[in-house]
Amino acid sequence: MFKSRNRRKKGLILVTLIIGHYAMGQIHSTNISGNLGFLSDGDSIILRVHNYGYFSKEDPIEKDYTSISKDHLFHFNIEGRKIPFYVDLIFKRKRNPTLAYYLCEPGDDITLSETNNMIRFSGKGAEKFNIQFQQKRVDTVFLKDVHSYFKANSLSELFSIMDSSVLKKLYYLQSVKGILSGEIFDLLKADCLAMSESQKVFYLKWLGGIKEHGPQYQNIKQS
Repeated sequence: MFKSRNRRKKGLILVTLIIGHYAMGQIHSTNISGNLGFLSDGDSIILRVHNYGYFSKEDPIEKDYTSISKDHLFHFNIEGRKIPFYVDLIFKRKRNPTLAYYLCEPGDDITLSETNNMIRFSGKGAEKFNIQFQQKRVDTVFLKDVHSYFKANSLSELFSIMDSSVLKKLYYLQSVKGILSGEIFDLLKADCLAMSESQKVFYLKWLGGIKEHGPQYQNIKQS
């Protein structure tokens, strides 16, 4: 437990130093644009900006930007940024965000395109989006049926299952380290670990109210 807390403290210090490094830099604008065949003229696209460090849907939204599609095209320009931030990209015709909590850097100029019904990213900073897209595919498989978590017979087994997903994402991140800046690699790694911890806290809170959720989850042992 002590080692775990110590690692979290070291990680927090590292992230604080990195964000401080960005804050001392110049202000840049960020551009996110796209050419997507499923868009019709007049469609509304929302770009939702979150401050760095937030992961939950309940966390505060810094700002929403809106673009209206014309000839399948859209464009966003985010001014006056110094430190990294997250974005959601939400299309009126789709139920869920196409992008959810993607890390951006000030100065990014990223274009979305569509090939064989798959979103592709290109331009300055696109390597971050491509890597995050692959990592989120791991989450999609893992979270396809969230109730499958509760087939575990104990809390330690449950967390072991969750950790296996995190390890897959960390191994992948390590394999592409060479195409990222040191700062972005560290931030993506910190995000991956922090998301895992926040998920565990969520399930611990959930177990606190387990009596309200029915007998199908009573097999979980808090060990």
